[in-house]
Amino acid sequence: MEKLRVFGQLMSVRKPHILRILVGLGAFACIYLYLSQFHDALIDDAYITFQYARNLRDHQNWGIFPETTTNTATSPLNIILTAGASVIFEDIVDAGIWLAAIEATILLAVLGLISKRIFNQYHFGIAGFLVTMLNPLVVSSIGLETLLFLVLICMSLYLFQSDQWHWLAMILALLTLTRADGILLFLILGGYLLKKRAVSKSRKILFLCIYLFSLAPWYVFSWFSLGSLIPDTFFLKFNQSWKGFSYVSGLALYLFRYPSETVFSFILAPMGVLYVLRNKKKTPQAVMFLCLFGCLYFSAYSFLRVPPYHWYYTPVAFSLNLAGVYAIFAVLQGREKKPKREQMKIFYLAGVIGYLGVGLWLVGFGRQPIQEPPIHTNYATATEYREIGLWLKQNIDETKKVKLAGEIGTVAFYSQRQLIDMFSCRYEMQPRISRLYQQGGWIEKMARINFSQFDPGEPCWPNDYLLGSLATENESGPGMGELIETWTVSTRWIPKTRVFLWKLPNP
Repeated sequence: MEKLRVFGQLMSVRKPHILRILVGLGAFACIYLYLSQFHDALIDDAYITFQYARNLRDHQNWGIFPETTTNTATSPLNIILTAGASVIFEDIVDAGIWLAAIEATILLAVLGLISKRIFNQYHFGIAGFLVTMLNPLVVSSIGLETLLFLVLICMSLYLFQSDQWHWLAMILALLTLTRADGILLFLILGGYLLKKRAVSKSRKILFLCIYLFSLAPWYVFSWFSLGSLIPDTFFLKFNQSWKGFSYVSGLALYLFRYPSETVFSFILAPMGVLYVLRNKKKTPQAVMFLCLFGCLYFSAYSFLRVPPYHWYYTPVAFSLNLAGVYAIFAVLQGREKKPKREQMKIFYLAGVIGYLGVGLWLVGFGRQPIQEPPIHTNYATATEYREIGLWLKQNIDETKKVKLAGEIGTVAFYSQRQLIDMFSCRYEMQPRISRLYQQGGWIEKMARINFSQFDPGEPCWPNDYLLGSLATENESGPGMGELIETWTVSTRWIPKTRVFLWKLPNP
């Protein structure tokens, strides 16, 4: 009897932990089911991540192709995690979906912890999670580093709330390794720590040392082995032209092409900003810093005038929308003692159900099969690019080189052929680096430090084929050589595009 009594006590202690595990597994299953609906609707840049991850796993090489080293992957940490997941799940795309589901589950847990600390309940965290996962910008970035970036932002805020400065320094370093612009949150939280008198000088120094030493291994490797501290994509996209559209004006472009999805992506942001501005003293520091991060992020990208890739807006939408969710719960909490509380609960429950319905409809959930993400700028769907890639794999010799004028990710992933463009050939970075050196000012200084160890490698020509698109009905492609194959592709972004493959004349 004594043994049974002890066993009963142990089970009563473990029951809450078992319940949490079961809830976590159930949440993960639901999240995976949701994300798996977008398996065939990933954007082209996600396949660049998958290509890097497969090369790292199979060939221990950092680049798009096994034979060459490149540094056009924006997120080293996401590449490493995706490669690690693909050891378990051989299909890289499946591995990316599983990894996204794990990251989303962690996001739910961390938001729950933040909610418990702010409101002493989990409702805010659950609502914030639903707002995030129903955001068309987030859904349209599956396979990229977006979810990982959001998870680490929330972990940083929770550690900040808990005054766990040493762990915070390490997580902020991982955030920077996920995307270099994660340094903005380090500047906000680190600046607050340095000004905080209650924290000793030794702890401040240790905080900075942990952050820098956590970053050092990757950046030393990147500088000497990959030839640059910052990924080449920063400089490639810094100089890209979108017919006059930049980060600020790009919002108008998305409003024109995807009006409902764009509005819904930022629907709670104005409320969050206005509430924080009007209630600075009452707003928790974590929420204030989150809102500040979103505004600083938007300002930095606007200053740099980078192209308006849709995933560049996701950290801003996430931060300001989450502040908006906080504003709603803060107002509701202030009304708890007012009469007709039950009627108000029914009213707000109806609002939540309506939000869920609209969100699921906008991201395309349930409309099978989902072929396109809700917001994107691709010329073809992943299925259409996969068809082109598999055709190249079956009909083009693997020793041949194909000059590419278009999007490289999906076609390169499925063709496993040498597609040559500025993202896959390091040699083609040289003219762009020279132009950076000629600009002077901080751009030249930054470029000279970054590329001081740069090795362009061998030229990538001569090319045997040209794969590109033309806005012309002349299929012969004057001056291009022999026309081999054509494809017609279409998306909501570009209604019709003709993709051509020419065999180039011998040099």
